[in-house]
Amino acid sequence: MAKWFGKKDQKLNLNPGEFEVLTTQAQRAWWENGKIIMTNHRLFWFPAVRSKQSSPTVEVDMEKVLGCVEKRSWYYLLTKPSLRILLTSGKSMDFHNIKDFGGVKSNVERFMGRERYVPGSLFTE
Repeated sequence: MAKWFGKKDQKLNLNPGEFEVLTTQAQRAWWENGKIIMTNHRLFWFPAVRSKQSSPTVEVDMEKVLGCVEKRSWYYLLTKPSLRILLTSGKSMDFHNIKDFGGVKSNVERFMGRERYVPGSLFTE
Protein backbone atom coordinates (compact mmCIF):
# COMPACT_ATOMS: atom_id res chain seq x y z
CA MET A 1 0.00 0.00 0.00
CA ALA A 2 2.92 2.33 0.68
CA LYS A 3 3.97 2.00 -2.97
CA TRP A 4 0.66 3.43 -4.14
CA PHE A 5 1.06 6.65 -2.18
CA GLY A 6 4.71 7.18 -3.06
CA LYS A 7 6.04 6.39 0.42
CA LYS A 8 9.13 4.25 0.70
CA ASP A 9 10.06 2.16 3.69
CA GLN A 10 13.65 2.48 4.81
CA LYS A 11 15.83 -0.49 3.99
CA LEU A 12 18.41 -1.41 6.60
CA ASN A 13 21.40 -3.60 6.06
CA LEU A 14 21.54 -5.50 9.33
CA ASN A 15 24.73 -7.08 10.58
CA PRO A 16 24.88 -10.69 11.85
CA GLY A 17 23.15 -10.88 15.23
CA GLU A 18 21.42 -7.52 14.75
CA PHE A 19 17.64 -7.13 14.83
CA GLU A 20 15.14 -4.28 14.80
CA VAL A 21 13.85 -3.31 18.24
CA LEU A 22 11.75 -0.16 17.84
CA THR A 23 10.38 2.19 15.19
CA THR A 24 8.73 5.50 16.04
CA GLN A 25 8.21 9.05 14.78
CA ALA A 26 10.47 11.88 15.99
CA GLN A 27 11.75 15.31 15.06
CA ARG A 28 15.29 16.58 14.80
CA ALA A 29 16.05 20.30 14.42
CA TRP A 30 13.20 22.77 13.85
CA TRP A 31 10.14 20.66 13.09
CA GLU A 32 12.00 18.34 10.78
CA ASN A 33 9.90 15.20 10.93
CA GLY A 34 11.38 11.78 10.54
CA LYS A 35 11.53 8.26 11.85
CA ILE A 36 13.75 6.65 14.49
CA ILE A 37 14.60 3.01 13.91
CA MET A 38 16.49 1.25 16.69
CA THR A 39 18.27 -2.07 16.48
CA ASN A 40 20.16 -3.79 19.25
CA HIS A 41 23.45 -2.36 17.87
CA ARG A 42 22.56 0.91 16.11
CA LEU A 43 20.19 3.89 16.11
CA PHE A 44 19.00 5.38 12.80
CA TRP A 45 17.03 8.53 12.03
CA PHE A 46 15.54 9.03 8.57
CA PRO A 47 14.01 12.38 7.54
CA ALA A 48 10.44 12.17 6.27
CA VAL A 49 11.10 14.54 3.36
CA ARG A 50 14.28 14.05 1.39
CA SER A 51 15.39 17.32 -0.11
CA LYS A 52 18.57 19.31 -0.45
CA GLN A 53 17.76 21.21 2.74
CA SER A 54 16.96 18.24 4.96
CA SER A 55 19.66 16.96 7.26
CA PRO A 56 21.37 13.67 6.44
CA THR A 57 20.33 10.34 7.82
CA VAL A 58 21.79 9.74 11.28
CA GLU A 59 23.42 6.42 12.14
CA VAL A 60 24.97 5.84 15.57
CA ASP A 61 26.57 2.68 16.93
CA MET A 62 25.20 1.91 20.37
CA GLU A 63 28.70 1.09 21.62
CA LYS A 64 29.55 4.79 21.08
CA VAL A 65 26.62 6.01 23.21
CA LEU A 66 27.64 7.25 26.65
CA GLY A 67 24.12 7.92 27.91
CA CYS A 68 20.85 9.74 27.34
CA VAL A 69 19.21 12.60 29.18
CA GLU A 70 15.62 13.81 29.18
CA LYS A 71 15.48 17.55 28.73
CA ARG A 72 12.97 20.28 28.03
CA SER A 73 13.79 22.31 24.95
CA TRP A 74 12.61 25.64 23.64
CA TYR A 75 11.27 23.94 20.51
CA TYR A 76 7.97 23.35 22.31
CA LEU A 77 8.30 26.08 24.94
CA LEU A 78 9.40 23.56 27.59
CA THR A 79 6.13 21.59 27.38
CA LYS A 80 7.32 18.36 25.71
CA PRO A 81 10.33 16.29 26.70
CA SER A 82 13.23 15.89 24.31
CA LEU A 83 15.92 13.25 24.37
CA ARG A 84 19.59 14.19 24.25
CA ILE A 85 21.88 11.29 23.33
CA LEU A 86 25.44 11.76 24.57
CA LEU A 87 28.26 10.15 22.60
CA THR A 88 31.69 9.06 23.79
CA SER A 89 33.26 11.60 21.41
CA GLY A 90 31.74 14.44 23.47
CA LYS A 91 29.08 15.29 20.90
CA SER A 92 25.35 15.04 21.48
CA MET A 93 22.18 14.71 19.40
CA ASP A 94 18.71 15.95 20.28
CA PHE A 95 15.44 14.36 19.24
CA HIS A 96 12.14 16.16 19.85
CA ASN A 97 8.48 15.18 19.92
CA ILE A 98 9.18 11.43 20.08
CA LYS A 99 5.95 9.43 19.89
CA ASP A 100 7.23 6.56 22.05
CA PHE A 101 9.53 8.56 24.32
CA GLY A 102 9.71 5.96 27.09
CA GLY A 103 10.45 3.16 24.65
CA VAL A 104 13.29 5.02 22.95
CA LYS A 105 14.85 6.14 26.24
CA SER A 106 14.67 2.70 27.85
CA ASN A 107 16.10 0.98 24.76
CA VAL A 108 18.98 3.46 24.48
CA GLU A 109 19.79 2.84 28.16
CA ARG A 110 19.46 -0.91 27.65
CA PHE A 111 21.73 -1.20 24.60
CA MET A 112 24.23 1.68 25.13
CA GLY A 113 27.86 0.69 25.37
CA ARG A 114 27.14 -2.84 24.20
CA GLU A 115 29.80 -4.21 21.88
CA ARG A 116 28.88 -5.88 18.63
CA TYR A 117 29.01 -9.61 18.20
CA VAL A 118 32.07 -10.73 16.25
CA PRO A 119 31.41 -13.91 14.29
CA GLY A 120 33.50 -16.78 15.65
CA SER A 121 34.06 -15.23 19.07
CA LEU A 122 31.25 -17.00 20.90
CA PHE A 123 33.13 -20.07 22.11
CA THR A 124 36.70 -18.75 22.19
CA GLU A 125 38.53 -17.98 25.40
